[in-house]
Amino acid sequence: MAGLIQQQMAPQGAQPTPPQGGEGGQPAGGEQEMYNALVEAMLGYLYDAGMENVERKLAAEENPVMAMASAMSYIMLASIGTLHDQGRSVPPQVMAQAGMELADNIGQVADAMGLVSIEDELAIEMAYFIALDMLAKQVPDNPPGTQEQYQVIADTLRNERLAMMDPNDLPPEIREELMAAEQAPAQQPAQDPMMEQEGY
Repeated sequence: MAGLIQQQMAPQGAQPTPPQGGEGGQPAGGEQEMYNALVEAMLGYLYDAGMENVERKLAAEENPVMAMASAMSYIMLASIGTLHDQGRSVPPQVMAQAGMELADNIGQVADAMGLVSIEDELAIEMAYFIALDMLAKQVPDNPPGTQEQYQVIADTLRNERLAMMDPNDLPPEIREELMAAEQAPAQQPAQDPMMEQEGY
């Protein structure tokens, strides 16, 4: 994903870059493994058992930005739940980075469906920010502070991106969606039986 997200969190390159985290900005042990596991799980679901379900979610929303955000947050939340069931904790910063790969691919699916152009980076970025907002409200707050960490990441990335823009360049409907996502009550989406069957 081009723009602020790549610049701030994912240096460009063909291969995934080890996430930076831990105290003092030092790489945290196991984060690369977790990043790889998340990307593999999310994209594996998207392009296999989950494609039909994702297409339904994308088609169900009138606004493509909210449609993409809903699909992204659904897959991220389900992946967190699956790893939690395996006794593995997902650091919010690592999920935020892995989520960028998912956002790129959801954008490609939406483009193929004629819902949004893959060149519309702003729409895909805003969908990603809204997905993080949704995730902050839906993810179990375990350990305590997890939801707050997701919200801080979402707010920071979104605010930095918006600060780079002239307010007049931001489509009104996107601004309204961002406000609605911030105010939306937490709700747990129903688990997709296909995802349960595939272990995602």
